[in-house]
Amino acid sequence: MMSTAAVQFSPLVPMPVLLLLGIAGLALLAVGLYRRAAGSLFRFLFLCVMLLALADPRIVNEKREAQPDEALIVIDRTSSQKTGERRKQSSDAEEALVAALDRQANLDYRIVEITDSATDDRPGTRLMEALATASADISPNRFAGAVIITDGQVHDLPKDIAEGKVPGVRGPLHVLLTGKRDEIDRRLVIKNAPGYGIVGKEVTLTYRIEDKHAKNDGTTARPSARVEFKIDGTESTTALVPVGEDQTFTFKLEHAGPSLAEMSVEAAEGELSTVNNRALVSVNGVRDRLRVLLISGQPHAAERTWRNLLKSDPSVDLVHFTILRPP
Repeated sequence: MMSTAAVQFSPLVPMPVLLLLGIAGLALLAVGLYRRAAGSLFRFLFLCVMLLALADPRIVNEKREAQPDEALIVIDRTSSQKTGERRKQSSDAEEALVAALDRQANLDYRIVEITDSATDDRPGTRLMEALATASADISPNRFAGAVIITDGQVHDLPKDIAEGKVPGVRGPLHVLLTGKRDEIDRRLVIKNAPGYGIVGKEVTLTYRIEDKHAKNDGTTARPSARVEFKIDGTESTTALVPVGEDQTFTFKLEHAGPSLAEMSVEAAEGELSTVNNRALVSVNGVRDRLRVLLISGQPHAAERTWRNLLKSDPSVDLVHFTILRPP
């Protein structure tokens, strides 16, 4: 607890008016002294008392209590943190950080955990948004900073973060990355896939194998990986394709309705996870000409309307059966 005293002025009239009155009083005093007029000094003292009363001076006693600074510990608990030893590394970092902050005097901290949201339609880890929300009720004068424990997969980074600007955060920002520096993670990415195709015709899928840590063997050729293809879970073919280049896979649609094309790439040596080594594409097969069987009974006015509507489409093969009951 700290006590302070100070004199504060709350003028009853604007300060420029007080200054003009003070200058006028000095001018009258100078004239009175020059002419040796009686009572000039007392009149000036009376004017000073009036000006002091208009200035309304007050003695203010303040008792101030120092408030501790506040820090934020933001921990990424999303699904990507469950890979490898990242969850254990996050827990160890949290314990060490909490122990270090507990030894600091006049410092409070708050732990904020980020998890996968089942109600938010936006994919990815919204870490910056959670950080801005958590620091919104902290005074800028008390904000000591924030420490983020994450694997680095953040999907709401601001555009100007390279310049050190993070919206809603007015203080130091530190990041503790989980995982290892040379982690290997290969993934299969579908670049282009048609939504439908004609039954009996071929469709083409475009895919790419991405592996940022793939090492070349010293030749000009790119590293290769073996990919397995399955159609509706039965037909299986394999191909050896280079990593990091767009490739195509062509297959024929044998039936109408959805056809499932399953693609998987072999795991790399020491790969972190094989979850994203597989991809599944559904292509809906449609027939070139639609075959329609129209069955009618007792003659009705709507029968001719349906018949004319179906026969007007050249892509429709119409077969009409009329079933009449005997009288």
